[in-house]
Amino acid sequence: MDSEKMRNLVDRISTEPSVLFLGQKYLSTYDGTDAFIEATNKTLCHDTLPRHASYSDLWEALKGNNPLQKEDFEKMFSVIHSIPDQNWLRYILSMRWGIVYTSAIDTCIAHCVGGDFSFSPIPSDHNGFRREYMSKSHLHCVYLYGAIDGSSEYPPASCDSSTLRRWRKSVNDRVSWIYNDIIQGYGVLVIDGWDADKDWATSLLDNATDMPYESIYLFSATEETKNNQTIQELIEDQKIVLVKESFAQALSNCGFLNTTDEIYDDYSFEPDAKTITIQEKNGKTRFIQIPKSILSSLDSRIVLFDDDLGYGGRPIDAEEKGESFAKFLQQDPTSGWQLFMPETGYHFPREIDKELYELVNSKLLQKKSSRWGTIILEGASNSGKTAALIELGI
Repeated sequence: MDSEKMRNLVDRISTEPSVLFLGQKYLSTYDGTDAFIEATNKTLCHDTLPRHASYSDLWEALKGNNPLQKEDFEKMFSVIHSIPDQNWLRYILSMRWGIVYTSAIDTCIAHCVGGDFSFSPIPSDHNGFRREYMSKSHLHCVYLYGAIDGSSEYPPASCDSSTLRRWRKSVNDRVSWIYNDIIQGYGVLVIDGWDADKDWATSLLDNATDMPYESIYLFSATEETKNNQTIQELIEDQKIVLVKESFAQALSNCGFLNTTDEIYDDYSFEPDAKTITIQEKNGKTRFIQIPKSILSSLDSRIVLFDDDLGYGGRPIDAEEKGESFAKFLQQDPTSGWQLFMPETGYHFPREIDKELYELVNSKLLQKKSSRWGTIILEGASNSGKTAALIELGI
């Protein structure tokens, strides 16, 4: 995946409703090593697991044909503490997702990414979608098949088809949130570590036919992936983009992935704080937090260019179109920048947009801020000055 396409995807993840789906092989997508399987193999299975072992192999090694019990999952969880922090994983989870889904049960996404990381599993008894689940400042996670730390519910006791079939309805109900509640009209679903034929969540893409154009990115795609009937149909309809590399590899190859500890110094999500993410030229990512105490002291006319600017948490549905368009025509920036985002289709390009952008950009390229000067936008009432400035900001 070339740098321009990756940059576009990273921007979409940050600004649009975005979902990260991690399949049961996600831990091996960085360097081919599944830290959880390796640790459990060494500690609990006496190195009897085959290479690239599946959950079925693990269940078999632990109990043979007998169902796993709560204490077995507790033993698995105790192994987690021996796994070193996965900095690459923390970087990916910090990319301003709206929500994370996983069919894995290892909980490394919560316990192997270092401290001071805001992460909330969605309780298993929450069957209906709630708007607060979508937040780019506080990450929520759906464990489709439970979690060994007991934060959701414990995983299936067996891996046989009969047991997994009993999970199918709850899994499909939660996956439907992606298509019915989260990504409507625009947004992006990024999938990695998922095998369409072997992962427990084989039905992940069965109801993705109404997804927007190129809204699904499937990483770690193989030749076998292309042969899947559902995926073939999504390719034909231009709903999905297949990428041979893993997501971590693609980020790394384009210079976006930073796995050093320094990007996380003093970084954690504070309640009610605003975050500004800066991607530096050397590929490093910096997170600047503006605490509530400072936000409250800002003049009410100041618009802070934080990561959530223009992100309304969900698309504007058909019933709201009339009212939202009327608010857009009022040109009131306090009514919400989401109305000015390209996906609404309300703002149409004008020559002033290009002229203003080029003028401001030329000033910012000057090294000394003392030479920037002041630009005054002049025009008659209702000529679109506010719209031009918001378009410039976006």
